[in-house]
Amino acid sequence: MILAGIAAASPTPVGVPGAGIFTSPLILSLSIWVPVAVAIAMNFIPNPRGRYDTLMKQIAFFTNVGILFVLFVAYNQFQSFLPNVQYAENLPWLPSIGVAYHLGVDGPGMTLMMLSGLIGITSVLASWGIRERVRTYFSLLLLTQAAVNGAIAAHDMFVRPAARAASTWTCS
Repeated sequence: MILAGIAAASPTPVGVPGAGIFTSPLILSLSIWVPVAVAIAMNFIPNPRGRYDTLMKQIAFFTNVGILFVLFVAYNQFQSFLPNVQYAENLPWLPSIGVAYHLGVDGPGMTLMMLSGLIGITSVLASWGIRERVRTYFSLLLLTQAAVNGAIAAHDMFVRPAARAASTWTCS
């Protein structure tokens, strides 16, 4: 009798208003590959005598703001009461050796992704005074952001060390 009352009184998770609006598994790929694409595109913008240095800084800043917005939407849609990996994306990459492009985040991983986005914006703002080789600096900053996001979200034992090595290499 008492056990039945306790079982009946246990709360069920209440849905968050707006939950499930944006449940694309491409959220993690966006947070990884958009900074890479912007960094590559930034290198093709002509910058004679540093005339467009401010533009390079603004591109890096607004790319990081966009990534943080996407991660904020993902964080709001994240169902922290589930014990499994969410926003999972699993595509066979090199099937002959068992390598897959497998991304996903759990609770701590989602928190780290948000923290990475905040640190990305902070690093751009802290580096606003850079005056030499601005395009190269901010391109490498975006590549580092992408590699850190990849190291957090990767679940394949081939992709994770590659992303960690890339994040270490671009920092040095």
